[in-house]
Amino acid sequence: MKGLNKKGQVLSSALTLGWKLFLIAGITLFVALTVGSIFTAKQDIRPAEVSILANKVMECITNNGIIEPNFNLNGCFIEDNELYVSANLTSIESNFSRFIFSGKQDLGVFCKIPDMIKEGTVYCIDQKYYVLINNQKIERGMLELTVGVKKYESNI
Repeated sequence: MKGLNKKGQVLSSALTLGWKLFLIAGITLFVALTVGSIFTAKQDIRPAEVSILANKVMECITNNGIIEPNFNLNGCFIEDNELYVSANLTSIESNFSRFIFSGKQDLGVFCKIPDMIKEGTVYCIDQKYYVLINNQKIERGMLELTVGVKKYESNI
């Protein structure tokens, strides 16, 4: 009888080991599939890229919320050929107005075409800021920024 008991113990430990290996393999497979699906999915970072660029441009052309009437976009992080930034500064109190742009001009045209935006070819945002204009005297004004980014391999 003692030999039979030892055979039962061996069979029991073999079944327990089999279940443990099965559970470990299942958990490993689950983790691998979950992590793989997260890291292989393509993420479109253009909305964040455009929002950050708009904030950086705003910081670049203003000085404590005051903007000079002869501002420019040179040196405002727009060296890339896949970006577009336009700035339209309008005074609320006088007839002063100024429009400038930088970057790839075609993107500015694409930002106005709803079908191009729906296809995901470009991503554009329009943001408005109330600013103070230093135009011989301090005036209230509105700065309208249009920022566009083209869809290409490094931002998807």
